[in-house]
Parts: sequence; structure tokens; C-alpha cells
Amino acid sequence: LLSLSTVQADRRMAEASHKAVQGYYKADTEAELILAKLRQGSMPDNVTKEGNLYSYTCRVSETQALEAEVEITEDSYHILRWQLVSTTEWEADEELDVWDGNIE
Repeated sequence: LLSLSTVQADRRMAEASHKAVQGYYKADTEAELILAKLRQGSMPDNVTKEGNLYSYTCRVSETQALEAEVEITEDSYHILRWQLVSTTEWEADEELDVWDGNIE
């Protein structure tokens, strides 16, 4: 039974890993396509522009996104940010009673 449960856990982990990698590369491809359109001079939806700086986000999963910031000039471009970020709000666990160092 232990071997069976280990195999099942390994399979679930492999499937979750596969789904995460697949989501990342799908978002990465989408971000690259947006960059290609920007370099050609078109302005895709959901891209913000401030001067020569273009920013956009591509969804990876329900909890992650790929954020990109690119500076585009007439003859070149520079990727300033290409980062996987969490889209969920962090919430502190206030239920755990932690010793603050005071002896009273």
C-alpha cells in the first residue's frame, strides 16, 4: 500500500509540474508574440505605453502571471523585465501564537 500511495503522489506531482511548465511556456510565447507586434509598430490590446516603455502581463495560471517591460526605440529594444509573479494577495497567519522574546 505504501508503494501504491507513493506512486500516486509522484504522479500527481508530475502532472502538477507539467501543467505549471505548460502554462509558463504558453504565457512566454504570448509575451514574445506581443513583443514582436510592438517591434513591428502595432499596439496590441492590454499593453500600456509611457514614452518608449511598454508594459504588459500574460496570465500563466490562476495564481501566476508573466510581467514584461520593454523599452523600444527606433533601432533597438531592451527587455527591462520578464518576470513570473504571484497574482494572489499574501495574507499573514495571525492564528499562530509566536513568542515575542519577553519573559513575563
